[in-house]
Amino acid sequence: MKHRKPTPSKPSLPALNIRFKVPLFLILVLLLTVPVNGLSQESWSQNWIEMVGSDWNYMTDPTGDHNPASVDVINNGVPLCCYYASSSSSVFYRMALRGDPINTQGELDQYAWMAQIDVADDGNSNIDVTVRAEGITEYLSTYNGSGTQLWTVADPISTGYVRAYQSGSIWYLEMQAPYSTLGGITRDTPVRFFFHTSTTETNSIKDATVPSATISGAFAESGTTTLGGGGGYGFMFDSEDTNPYSSAGSYNTPGSEISISESSSRSLWFRNSGFGTPLHGKLCFPR
Repeated sequence: MKHRKPTPSKPSLPALNIRFKVPLFLILVLLLTVPVNGLSQESWSQNWIEMVGSDWNYMTDPTGDHNPASVDVINNGVPLCCYYASSSSSVFYRMALRGDPINTQGELDQYAWMAQIDVADDGNSNIDVTVRAEGITEYLSTYNGSGTQLWTVADPISTGYVRAYQSGSIWYLEMQAPYSTLGGITRDTPVRFFFHTSTTETNSIKDATVPSATISGAFAESGTTTLGGGGGYGFMFDSEDTNPYSSAGSYNTPGSEISISESSSRSLWFRNSGFGTPLHGKLCFPR
């Protein structure tokens, strides 16, 4: 009887390696390219705008008035303590700090940094939207005025929605949030806003970019603008109105004029046509 020589089995390990390496590679590529919550982080290369208060002066804050250093808002050499910027789809905020807001693990320190936004035409000085970098839980989140979370992203340093860097003796914290996460606020919505820090992930103020330590007081000290236009936004009141002036006044003398002059060769003027419609309302002045 002849014995059949056993057929050697084919090695299977290389095939298994190929089968598993390719899907793993593709999964890694997808994980690195899919936007967080469907929203893409944007470039930090923006046209930063200096923030001004209600007195049209730069927002400033003294150095060393609060501890720890990472929640102490300070002035740079301008002097100025905060900026904002806008792309077509996101708003950006920057504040100057005395210390590094990033811990040794490369995450946010155990505090919070935030922007408070008030829609200027809604008749109150309440918070309408909060954009908060949360170092205790490591999130960047937006909230409406009732405290309901509108959007959140975990690990905002590693995902690129928050960053910090040192320039000389000053640390800058920057954060960005898509307009679609701001509860209906757009690039053209007239708003007042300020920044502040907190030792908790709440709206309690540790140090702010304006002197007041209350929310309503801070909004009163904040200038009114639009996030996207990069310009000033203001009210025109009639000097014949009662003092203090209010939006109830009207420029109602037919044929009379009001002018705003930048120089002897450039001015902006308005005339009441006298057709029975009083001139009143708001003006927006592009920068």
